[in-house]
Amino acid sequence: HGIPMEILETKRTLVRELSLEDTPELFQIYQEDHMTDYMEHLYPYEEEMTYEENYIRNVYGLYDYGIWIIRDKETNELIGRAGVESKPDLPLDTVELGYAIAPHLWHQGYATEVCSAILDYSRDVLEKSCVIAEVDPMNQWSIAMLLRLGFQNVSENKRENGLLTYRKPLI
Repeated sequence: HGIPMEILETKRTLVRELSLEDTPELFQIYQEDHMTDYMEHLYPYEEEMTYEENYIRNVYGLYDYGIWIIRDKETNELIGRAGVESKPDLPLDTVELGYAIAPHLWHQGYATEVCSAILDYSRDVLEKSCVIAEVDPMNQWSIAMLLRLGFQNVSENKRENGLLTYRKPLI
């Protein structure tokens, strides 16, 4: 119906589907220092709008899940993105976790709080049995968070893209 669906709620956040109205706020947090140190930048504005429109229609429309936005429950501030996606090289019962929190909110537990809830959602609602996450070996904060959440490094070596793969069984 074109209305972004609320996915889940944590103690401090609301996680919901992306809407095109979120784009200006996304651009604000992606312009913060260090936001894209270990991830891709957004496309130029008009290209990003087209990408998001297609993502909403195709990814949410096909899978009923994807990468969502995170809002602070008290302030309604957009503070990041997180979610899970299917990938062609993954088994059907496995999804890949992705997350990004605005740098001015790092080290306050938001990523752990939201990702923990997404793992529960992946198991209980999506009925997935495994989640993987790919992380840059230099991103020690993300690696530490994944380990706190029970992920294990399953990379024998860095992948072709230079990333390490972490895995968490959900059952």
